[in-house]
Amino acid sequence: MGEIPESSSKEIGTTEVSQAVEPISFAEFLEDTPPSQERVINDLFAEKYAPAAGRSYRQVQLPALVLHCSNERCNGSRTFRRISGDLPSLPNDLDAQKDLFLTFVCSNCRLSAKTYSVRVMVRSEEVTVGSAVKFGERPVFGPPTPTRLLKLLGDPTRDFPQGQTL
Repeated sequence: MGEIPESSSKEIGTTEVSQAVEPISFAEFLEDTPPSQERVINDLFAEKYAPAAGRSYRQVQLPALVLHCSNERCNGSRTFRRISGDLPSLPNDLDAQKDLFLTFVCSNCRLSAKTYSVRVMVRSEEVTVGSAVKFGERPVFGPPTPTRLLKLLGDPTRDFPQGQTL
C-alpha cells in the first residue's frame, strides 16, 4: 500500500484548511484543488525589482490552465489563459498576502470563462514558493455534467445545476 502524505491543519478565519507537505504547481492548484484548501505552491512568484523604490517584490505568475469548456464549439478540455492586465504583486515581506479574483478565458472559443477567488501569501524565503487558499470558483469546482445526461433530464436542467452545489 502507498503511504499517506503527512499534512497539518491550519485555521484561517473560521474555515479549517489542510496544508499539504508536498508543494504543487499553481496550475495544478487552480485546476484540481477544491475550495477551502491551503497549499504550498512551488511556482507562485517571480522576483522583480522596482528601481524607483530600490527594492524587489514578488509578482504572482498566472499559468495557462487546461479546463473543460462547455461551449458547444468546444465541449471538451481546452487551454484557458488569463485575461490580460498587470500581474498582481506582493512585497517580499514574510506573511505578506493578497486576495485576488483571477479570470481565465477559453483560448479556443473565447466565450467561456472561469473565475477563481484566492488568497496568495509569502510564506518562504525562497522567492518562487508561496501559499494559496482557494475560496471558491465559478463555474463551481467539480467534473462537468455530461451533455447526454443534460439532454436526458430535459426541462429540469434549470434546477439540476443548483442541486450540484449543495
